Amino acid sequence: MKMFKFILDQTDLDVVLSYNHYTLQNTMLGDLVPYLKAKGRRHHDAAPFSARLLTNQPLPPWHKATPEVRAICKKLPTTVPRMAWISPNWRCNSALANEDLTTCVVGSANPANVQKWIEWSRTAARF
Repeated sequence: MKMFKFILDQTDLDVVLSYNHYTLQNTMLGDLVPYLKAKGRRHHDAAPFSARLLTNQPLPPWHKATPEVRAICKKLPTTVPRMAWISPNWRCNSALANEDLTTCVVGSANPANVQKWIEWSRTAARF
């Protein structure tokens, strides 16, 4: 995240895209948002599911989560199955609903998932 400040101090970018930095598991972007706002820059968030870490899908080999974080996240669906905050809808909408973020980029090879996310985005509550 330090890279963003360095680059924004060197050039006149209007948008920053970060990946995996505004999720239930990683909120590092929250520290950068005031800086971006002060510079008049917009931010696009990507990967609200932490590159599959917050899903039941296998992680890609390059995923940077530590073994401890991987183990904790793997237990979440069985440990807290009734908690609303762990639902895919909430995970996606938590990024969409934040007015400080311009947009949220979510990707999938499954068209049905993309359709669900479009529907969820229409009901994202602003906070």
